[in-house]
Amino acid sequence: MELDHKVHEKREGLFAGLAVFIILEFLTYFIYLNAINAQKGEILEGLYRTAYVIRTLIDEKQHQLLDCVDQEEFPIYLDQIEPLYRALNVDSSIEFIYTMIQKDSTIHFILDPTPPGQYDKKGIETKSHIMNIYKDPSNELKKCFDTHKKSITHKAYNDQWGSHISCYLPLFDEKKFIGVLGVDISSETYNNRLEPIKKATQRTMVTIFFIAYLSGMIIWFLRRLQKEICGEMDSKSYK
Repeated sequence: MELDHKVHEKREGLFAGLAVFIILEFLTYFIYLNAINAQKGEILEGLYRTAYVIRTLIDEKQHQLLDCVDQEEFPIYLDQIEPLYRALNVDSSIEFIYTMIQKDSTIHFILDPTPPGQYDKKGIETKSHIMNIYKDPSNELKKCFDTHKKSITHKAYNDQWGSHISCYLPLFDEKKFIGVLGVDISSETYNNRLEPIKKATQRTMVTIFFIAYLSGMIIWFLRRLQKEICGEMDSKSYK
C-alpha cells in the first residue's frame, strides 16, 4: 500500500510538471511566432520605404539612354550613379542598389553604384556594369517585370553574389514602364535582426523546463507531506 502511494505521488508530480511545461512552451512558441513575424514585417516594410526613397533619385528619361558599358565614363551615367552611391553608403544595412531592364526576356543591369574593381571570395566582381546579364533573377523580380508592380522576396534567395532579401519597384517615365529598381539586404543582415528574438525564446524555453521540473517536485513533495500528516492524524485518532 505504501509503495502504491509513493508511485501515485510521483505520477502526480510528473503530470503536474508536464502540464506546466506544455502550457508554458505553447504560450512561449505562440509569442515567438507573433514576435518573429512582426519583426520580419518591420524589416520588409523598412526595405520598401528605403526603395521608395531611392526611386526618387533616378532620372527615368536619362536612364533610357543608357545601353552601353562605355557610357560608364560619361556624365550621363556618373550623374545618376552619384546619388545612388550616397544612398548606398548612408545605410549600412543595404547590400546592393541597382536598376534593370528587360530585352527579349533577358534581364540586364543598368545602374549599380557599387565601386568597380571589388571582388568577393569567389572572385566575382561585386559591381554590375551596363547591360550585364542577370543570370539568376528571383521569381519576385520576374513578377515585377511581368506585372509592373512592386514585389519583395519574403525568403532569402541565392544568386552569384550570395544570399539576399530584395525589394523591387517598377520604374516609369510618365506612364511608360521602363525598368525595375532593386534594393538588397544580405540574408546575414536579415537573420542578425531576427537573432535576438530567437535567442530570447531559446533561453525562455530552457527556463520553462526548470520551472516545470520544480513544479513537479513541489507537487510531489506537497502530496507526500499531505499523506504523512493525514497518516499521523489517523494514527492518533486510532489511539
